[in-house]
Amino acid sequence: GGTLVNGHVEWSMSTPEAVDLYTIEVIENVYPPRTIWLAYLPGSANSFDIPALGPDYSGSALLYIDAVRSKYPFDFNQFSSLDLRLNRIHAWSSQMSQISLP
Repeated sequence: GGTLVNGHVEWSMSTPEAVDLYTIEVIENVYPPRTIWLAYLPGSANSFDIPALGPDYSGSALLYIDAVRSKYPFDFNQFSSLDLRLNRIHAWSSQMSQISLP
């Protein structure tokens, strides 16, 4: 579970293995869904701040937090999108919440 207060998000996620990184995605709650904001955080993180997204983005949105464990040695400061391909991921866990943007 997690909490959102004034754009600050904190969470705890139970995972069977250590997490290498978190993928954070705020998605506009429309059809088709559109990503508003995307971020990557180190596996040791448990909070972040959603930046001001401007007047075009307010109201209901979806927040996805994905915990990712790589099959290979992983360095958060050196990773690329290639490290996020399914054939390189050992395990992942996802959490989705509906949030209200200001």
